Amino acid sequence: MKQIIPLLAITLYLAAAALAAVRLFRPEISARLSRSIVIQVGFSALLLHALILYQTIVAKEGLNLAF
Repeated sequence: MKQIIPLLAITLYLAAAALAAVRLFRPEISARLSRSIVIQVGFSALLLHALILYQTIVAKEGLNLAF
C-alpha cells in the first residue's frame, strides 16, 4: 500500500500534464476535452502528494523535517 499511493500520484501528474498538452497543442481534440477534467486530475494528484507528505512528516514524536 505504501508504494501504490506515490505511483498513483506520479501517474496522475503525468496524465494531467499530457491532457494539458493535448488541450494546448491539439485544438481539434480540445473541443471534446473539458478543462475541468484536466484540473480534477491535477488536483487529485496534488491531494495524493499531500497525503504522502503528511504520512512522512507527522510522527508520534512530533514533526520530522529531516531529509
